[in-house]
Amino acid sequence: ARRAGIPHALNPCHVSVGTRTMLRRRYALADWAQTLLLLCAARPCLFIDAPLTSHAAGPAPRMGPVGGGVAPTEPIEIVPGLYIGNAVHAGDADLLTRLDIGGVVNAGAVDGVPPAPGCIEGERAYAELHLVDADCEASACILDEGKVQRAIDLVDAVLAGSGGTVPGRAVLVHCVRGQSRSAAVILAYLVQAREWSLAGALHLLTRLHPRAAPNHVL
Repeated sequence: ARRAGIPHALNPCHVSVGTRTMLRRRYALADWAQTLLLLCAARPCLFIDAPLTSHAAGPAPRMGPVGGGVAPTEPIEIVPGLYIGNAVHAGDADLLTRLDIGGVVNAGAVDGVPPAPGCIEGERAYAELHLVDADCEASACILDEGKVQRAIDLVDAVLAGSGGTVPGRAVLVHCVRGQSRSAAVILAYLVQAREWSLAGALHLLTRLHPRAAPNHVL
């Protein structure tokens, strides 16, 4: 933000529509979500998802608009070999085989999403990231370095051909709906392991998967 000449303490909730448009055009930003990132907002008040009912914490602020329409029937490939999906995709053994999925990162385990087929048996590499999709300060609400590293280790191992016993060369990252927690994990992987900028990773993710709405608290 300082390099762009924008006050880093500016509250995006108080920025006029005209100013938002100017920022997007001047800095070639794809949408207001990237403008939020550029402004380094501490707590964006936009993009609020539907309230959660399974946890006591409040609704989680989003880094992008929550997409509408019908959920994708198959996982979406974000970069070669790295897919984002939901719990239904993860439970479809035939789909996993067809997509050459050799590893699965389950970010929805705290909501009762079981391991994908072949994961318990060790046929597919598997990692559970205990994440709650809520606005809270508990450890379960934070995608910390340890959780990110577990995801990175699994993804890189499978893509390198050293995952489970199934000779898959792709990884599925999923949560319940494939919108928030899985999206946050994908962003973390691209930023930490591939050294992408956060704005660039978010732009790619939301372009390929418009329903993605990562919880910025994670």
